[in-house]
Amino acid sequence: MKYFDIHSHNENQSISVTTIQNVIPGQAVPESPFSVGFHPWYATLFKMSDLIRLSENENCVAIGECGLDSVKQNVLLAEQEELFRLQLNLARNLQLPVVLHVVRSEQLLESILTDFSNLTYIWHGFAGNIETVKRFLKFDMYFSFGQRGINKPNVWSNIQPERLFCETDDAPVSIEAVYLSLSKIKGTDLEQLAAILANNTKKVFRNGLDR
Repeated sequence: MKYFDIHSHNENQSISVTTIQNVIPGQAVPESPFSVGFHPWYATLFKMSDLIRLSENENCVAIGECGLDSVKQNVLLAEQEELFRLQLNLARNLQLPVVLHVVRSEQLLESILTDFSNLTYIWHGFAGNIETVKRFLKFDMYFSFGQRGINKPNVWSNIQPERLFCETDDAPVSIEAVYLSLSKIKGTDLEQLAAILANNTKKVFRNGLDR
């Protein structure tokens, strides 16, 4: 069975797993699929030229994680928005999906995404409610399940499998365990769930993870 870890801060450790490693400018670039972006907590520490250079690497399969965080504001929200828009524009130019970090900024997010409605988004570590899910399905939006999702089974049980991914983020857990947790929440056979998530991966990344 093949597993896809759509967002991780750790290197891939298993031949049965394809990991998209999160990279920020200054980190070593892996010889495997990665995403690169300015996390809103640290966005002003880097230059767009650094991001553009890394995004041109053949193994870059997504922009992010990037987005908005109104709780932990090392960077003013107005500055976060400006940098977020720059990254969305880069994703649009490169035709890459975007990995989102969003904390209590849904109204502003919705306004911004309206200007970039032709992009595909993966809301990593989604911790919202089912009303938020429905609100953002007007965009090409996917929701990524991780360890925190275990605490909200009623949300994940009501999201269509065709809109899901799984991730380890920075948690000390295997992606296999994350898949198993999600399959139990949804009452779905593990192999059937893995097949659906593999199809979602092919759709979003256009087989760009086969490397």
